[in-house]
Amino acid sequence: MPEAPAADPVRIRVASPPETPLLIFDGDCGFCRFWVARWRGLLEGRADFEPYRTAAPRFPEIPVERFRQAVGLILPDGSLYSGAEAVFRALALRPGAGAPLALYRFRPFAAAAEGLYGAIAAHRDLAAAATHAAWGENPRAPTHRRSRRLFLGTLGAISLVAFLSLGIQVDGLIGVRGIAPAGELLAAAHRHGVRVMGPNCIGLMRLPLGLNATFARGHGLPGTLALVSQSGAVCTAMLDWATSNGVGFSSVISLGRYMTLRMRSTAPARPASRKAASTAL
Repeated sequence: MPEAPAADPVRIRVASPPETPLLIFDGDCGFCRFWVARWRGLLEGRADFEPYRTAAPRFPEIPVERFRQAVGLILPDGSLYSGAEAVFRALALRPGAGAPLALYRFRPFAAAAEGLYGAIAAHRDLAAAATHAAWGENPRAPTHRRSRRLFLGTLGAISLVAFLSLGIQVDGLIGVRGIAPAGELLAAAHRHGVRVMGPNCIGLMRLPLGLNATFARGHGLPGTLALVSQSGAVCTAMLDWATSNGVGFSSVISLGRYMTLRMRSTAPARPASRKAASTAL
């Protein structure tokens, strides 16, 4: 595998290395200050940062002119890295951020990275202006907190509108003048002694039998507690909680909007059942 050319013609090692990796930069450079502030937040204490004017006297082995030309990274073993390699090595201290440093091992990538670094270093004012235009004045990495709040708030508002309009939608779908009137269905169910669940329910489960006639996520655990609710959301929430806490059910019944099956109609599935010791309504 081709190795990248060393960023430094002569590798320097300092006699008194820092305990924590130390990135030394030009404190008079606005472009450098912006990105150092951003990297400080990303690395979360995994490296220290210091302007070369205060750091240089502690490392007499390193010419001051070298700090003026490029950032330098001093590791606890005393080794010094400069330029793009120093940046990549500093960022690689963050878990999962070692890809640029791995690519630096290839000569073409290393040459391109150092060339780009040199061009930016020669035009720092222009680079600073471009940075502020693209990333703004705040160097902190975005958290997307406002976007997340806006998305969740909008999603909640949509859900609320859908819930409030449920009655109108149901009447329009299965009402007397709806697309598919429920009257004929109910009459047929009455003639044949069939009970109709819903509409707007998730179905039922008979967990000891392995029967899951719902579209709820997961299956739940078998047990001796029966759960009956008009709300499908309550059923799914209880199932999620119960599964994570080792609580099982004999039956889970979501009634939805009452048609022929009401809460009192589920009595045969409640304590009269040998599988259910108690019922949650």
